[in-house]
Amino acid sequence: MVQRPAVGNKRGRSGTDMTSGSLNPESRSTHRHSMGGFLRRLAVTDLLVVVGAAAGAQFLRFGELDSVVQDATAARSSTGLLYSLVTVAFVAGWMATLAISDAYDERIIGHGPEEYQRVLQASFRFFAVVAILSYIFKL
Repeated sequence: MVQRPAVGNKRGRSGTDMTSGSLNPESRSTHRHSMGGFLRRLAVTDLLVVVGAAAGAQFLRFGELDSVVQDATAARSSTGLLYSLVTVAFVAGWMATLAISDAYDERIIGHGPEEYQRVLQASFRFFAVVAILSYIFKL
């Protein structure tokens, strides 16, 4: 006969108690503090990767990043919108989508496939919106 945990117990695949009630108050605040620092570093790392990807895509598309700096020669869309502004909006939108999709939820960070699933789902949703907006506005 298999014993089931009590209703309030949540255990991860490794058997680790994932409820905050398992920590005493002192370790709970220490855990939140250390996790907050980790989440900030994770968000900064994600931001650097997204900026690198966006800059790389702009470089591959236009051949140089000078057009981002020099407004007179900057590449523009058919609607007259500067692609450098589109790139900045792209970075901000992707990071916002990750945050809205709870990709930085401290309860799932480091707990297996759920973490990656949220990042991938958020990214696919964002790219779907970008594709639709690009088609509508002919960017």
